[in-house]
Amino acid sequence: MANPIYPIVALNGQEVSVRFLTAADGELLVDLVQRLSPNTRYLRFLVAIEEVPVEAATRKLPAFLAVDGVDSVALMASIDEDGIETAIGVARFNRSSGSDAA
Repeated sequence: MANPIYPIVALNGQEVSVRFLTAADGELLVDLVQRLSPNTRYLRFLVAIEEVPVEAATRKLPAFLAVDGVDSVALMASIDEDGIETAIGVARFNRSSGSDAA
């Protein structure tokens, strides 16, 4: 099944692509977390993390990449920087256990 890309234009005029996260996006997620400021990391993970070693981030990837497209969905926003896809954000949605509502 193809992974459709939804192009949008940010308020600053930057072209952004939004698509479903896939199991192949591990490197993009590691890079995204490493580029976050210490304050943003704190707000995201609720713990002070000055730097994120690649090995530590890679070990945690399976949980972040585990989406089934039904009960667990993740969307990734990315930009093109000189022909290289760069992740700029991820949104996750998980259905409550035992519910058919999202």
